[in-house]
Amino acid sequence: MLRDIEVSVNLHQVEAIYLINHEDCGAYGSMNFSSREEETKQHCQDLQEAKDIILEKFSNVNVKLYFAQLAKGSSDKFIMKEIVK
Repeated sequence: MLRDIEVSVNLHQVEAIYLINHEDCGAYGSMNFSSREEETKQHCQDLQEAKDIILEKFSNVNVKLYFAQLAKGSSDKFIMKEIVK
């Protein structure tokens, strides 16, 4: 992913990178979360770590973090919440 970001920054002069995680992600399947809050906390920590890695190499970009949660009563609509740090 860092290679793709580098291409975007160098060739297209992107100014912002948006990272989005979502709840009930299959990649996190082996992590048996005890609650929705615990899952959200893990995603937020992982997003922040990814942001830190990106900013080490590309300090001139703005990295925005988002976490998507399924809308209540829906299986195909998400609510996006920006993670601000």
